Amino acid sequence: MFNGDLALSVTMTAISTLASTMLMPINLFVYTRFTDNYDEEEIVENLDWGSLMRALGIVILAIFAGLYASSIYRSAEFHLRMNHMGNFAGVTLVIFSAVMSNTDKDARIYNRDLQFYVGVAAPCFFGLLIANVSGYYLKLQKPECVTVGIECAYQNVGIATSVAISMFDNDAQAKAVAVPFYYGTVEAVLLLVYCIGMWKLGWTKAPTDVSFWKMIYTSYEILQSDNEEEDSDYHYVEHSEVVEEAKPTVQLTEGTTTTDTSEKVV
Repeated sequence: MFNGDLALSVTMTAISTLASTMLMPINLFVYTRFTDNYDEEEIVENLDWGSLMRALGIVILAIFAGLYASSIYRSAEFHLRMNHMGNFAGVTLVIFSAVMSNTDKDARIYNRDLQFYVGVAAPCFFGLLIANVSGYYLKLQKPECVTVGIECAYQNVGIATSVAISMFDNDAQAKAVAVPFYYGTVEAVLLLVYCIGMWKLGWTKAPTDVSFWKMIYTSYEILQSDNEEEDSDYHYVEHSEVVEEAKPTVQLTEGTTTTDTSEKVV
């Protein structure tokens, strides 16, 4: 939406999602050792591993299906429509999480203590800070730095919501779903401010002088990629025609001719 490096974003999402099939269960084992409300064995036993793997499988399938579709239908209009559909799905997920996390009055998002708000929000702030500092010192291009920052701070709350729903019931489920919902709210607000600032500083692929709505609605990377392909095809055809027209004939012997393009090549 904010015209970072889209190709890098898709690549990082694909890799992190594949890695999550192993790392998420490991994280569950690690974090359950520090919980007070549930012991480790109870959480592991209650975890619906089938639902967890299905949720991860759906995400992985969606990524590769999107990559395959984009390679088959190589048009800017198709890519932009799919981009808008994805954004719509993301907004729908946020609404769903908001409803689920506020079903119980004792578990509503605004009835938590300070520890909950600070603890859940901290990874988003530190993830964004560390990613940008690392990208800067690794001499990444500016749109790449923005993308790395977003990818490290903006987490897939859909998978977390699926895990929370499959692990808990009733009041505990509402409390669990509140975690990804609150984190999703924090990351949305924080990254909105961050992305607007980076856009105005010229760190994205969108021009800084266009309107906000045009910048949001237009994928400049897709347009740039399509324009480069058209220019490449045009220059190839143009060059081929020039070479064919520029071939001079040289008389070798009586009745024998050949073409000499060495001058034109140089």
